[in-house]
Amino acid sequence: MVVKHRRTLIVSLVVLVIAGTAVGTYWRRWSEPWYEGRSLRSWLEEGVSVRFDGDQEVAPSTKASEEAVRHMGTNAIPALLRMFRAEDSRLTQKLIALQNEF
Repeated sequence: MVVKHRRTLIVSLVVLVIAGTAVGTYWRRWSEPWYEGRSLRSWLEEGVSVRFDGDQEVAPSTKASEEAVRHMGTNAIPALLRMFRAEDSRLTQKLIALQNEF
């Protein structure tokens, strides 16, 4: 009798974990706008990662990032506001400070 209850409890926990993971993945995927199969975050990371030197022309990847964000339009505002409000963890802050020392 105890084994049956234990098995039911374990199966229930596994189902809850799988359902929670599915909901989390779904929420993360749809909590920000997408354009051409990529999220707002990935477009922003690509645009920011490009560096400029003097009067050189804007890199094509930056133009594509700008176009993607422009295409997302006002749908991107809630996601951008969440990104602006997000705070880095203490570990991340320490790693950034350490990286800035070098």
